[in-house]
Amino acid sequence: MLLTLAALGSVASAPVAALRVDAGETTLQVTVEEEISAGYRLRIRCVEMCVQPLTYEEVVGDRPMGLFANEGGFVFSTWSAGSAYRVRVWKVGDSEIRKVGEFSSWHRQPDFMTDNAGRYIVRTYEGGFDSGLSLRPILWTYSHGRFLRQVHKRR
Repeated sequence: MLLTLAALGSVASAPVAALRVDAGETTLQVTVEEEISAGYRLRIRCVEMCVQPLTYEEVVGDRPMGLFANEGGFVFSTWSAGSAYRVRVWKVGDSEIRKVGEFSSWHRQPDFMTDNAGRYIVRTYEGGFDSGLSLRPILWTYSHGRFLRQVHKRR
């Protein structure tokens, strides 16, 4: 599933990013719309085969960079916030839209992967140029309904 970007200078309510997500029997539409007074509004809503009405909205001050979903029922978004990248993650399904993570990565784009057990991982980076330290990777592993933080040890 790919991100669709429109011209960022367009009409205030026009989507700057959109994504359709199949989640179980349900189809969800994810949109990011520019809001002149607040930055951007991310909206997730059920559009087909809805068991019940499902809608989630969040105003975000960062600039959108990307949206993607995976077969595990997660929607990932990346945002630019000055020298940091932000990652926001939602768990979606037939009867839920739930934010399960929000992370920052300094000076380097985050990485998305799975471990040997098939758990989803977001790797972010801390430290860096401003602190005089090298970047330190942080692994956020999804387990038991939430992302858990682990400092990645270099060998």
